[in-house]
Amino acid sequence: MDKQNLDAVLSKLKIQFVGWGYIDCICLKEYISDFIDEMDKLNITVVGVSWWCHVVDGHEACGFGGPKAEFAEGWYSEIVDEYETFEDNKSVRDYLFDSFPKSGKLRPCMIPSFCLDVPDDWKNIHHS
Repeated sequence: MDKQNLDAVLSKLKIQFVGWGYIDCICLKEYISDFIDEMDKLNITVVGVSWWCHVVDGHEACGFGGPKAEFAEGWYSEIVDEYETFEDNKSVRDYLFDSFPKSGKLRPCMIPSFCLDVPDDWKNIHHS
């Protein structure tokens, strides 16, 4: 596991961090598949997925407060009642592209955030 390569990938994919670690890595929809592919290449497991509401264009927030969006307009509102844990990245991909959309819970405003299985003391590129 290489922190420098991880940080480079996350920068390339325009990942927005909430906090100093790798627990809330907000990922724009167009990068979700690439994100999982890159984590596989780096041998990093996504152990959790939470959801954030992308508040833009007069949309009313679906959750609590959150950060201003760095790579899009608006801001993110944390949806606290949706969190899933995983053992491997294939399960994450199945959840994001199959089971969660079929559940009827997915709304157009929802953006995933990934929790990565990396050492607890690693600080993301914004806090290194």
